[in-house]
Amino acid sequence: MTANNNVLSLYSAISKLSEQVPPKPETAGKSPSIWSYGRGALRLAMQEKEIFLFAALQWLSIVVAFLVCIEVIKYIPEFQKGYEFIEGESHWISNAIILTAIFLSIAAAALPVGVLTGAMAASHFLRRHGRDSTISSCMAVSAKRVWRLWVFHTVDGAVTVFRVLDRLSKKENKSVSATAIKEASYFAWKVACASAVPTLLLAKDLSEAVRSSTAFMREDLLRITALRAAYSGACWVVAFITAGLVMVVRGTFPVSTYSLYEVFLVMSMPFAAGLAFVMLFLRPIYVLSLCDLYSNFIATQKEKTS
Repeated sequence: MTANNNVLSLYSAISKLSEQVPPKPETAGKSPSIWSYGRGALRLAMQEKEIFLFAALQWLSIVVAFLVCIEVIKYIPEFQKGYEFIEGESHWISNAIILTAIFLSIAAAALPVGVLTGAMAASHFLRRHGRDSTISSCMAVSAKRVWRLWVFHTVDGAVTVFRVLDRLSKKENKSVSATAIKEASYFAWKVACASAVPTLLLAKDLSEAVRSSTAFMREDLLRITALRAAYSGACWVVAFITAGLVMVVRGTFPVSTYSLYEVFLVMSMPFAAGLAFVMLFLRPIYVLSLCDLYSNFIATQKEKTS
């Protein structure tokens, strides 16, 4: 009972952070650049080692979900065929099974990823307000918002995965304009969702989260967009390096003699390597930078109304 009261007391304190004026950052009086936010996020991650633990567990959750998905769809007859089948057309039932398996895998991975991302953000807010950041305290804060974080990361994960699958598809009728529209829409979605984690974590309800997120976007759209662009650019670099690793694997692995399932299983190794760099290094910096930017937004808003 005492432990539960401690958790409630901790969450009660952090859930009121949006009503408090955060301490001034070191860059007070200036307009911090996205690089200063990135440096601050990296410094916090180095000080609070649990952030890297949260990131590692997120990576593990995604890899496990991916492997489970591959294990499920391997029972589809087409996946027992040779690699050349990837150029052909599969039956609609097979496609439905594959899409269902992918979505369920996304939903399964979104639960730990959402909670651990919330814990990562909680570490920032606890430290920003002079409280101790520990594994238990961060997880306690995030667990109180588990359902909303799960739903958001399921939707966002589905948008991300199906955008990546569309990029990898070999449709011959892809036009440059259609691709540009899809990429612009995807980037706009990511920018619009940039404030989701801090607002969902701190807001009392979803309506407050929407209002706070909208105000945040209006106030700091330029820097939010710049942060997202920097993160996306770094992810693209990792993607190209990962694609190079895939080509190396294909060059040393006689894919034509193996089933599609076996090829996917082997190709999961460079995928896991590229994902590890994104999840262990790039994403924590991005999430923590957004939380810092959001904290500064709160401080600015409180100053305007005081």
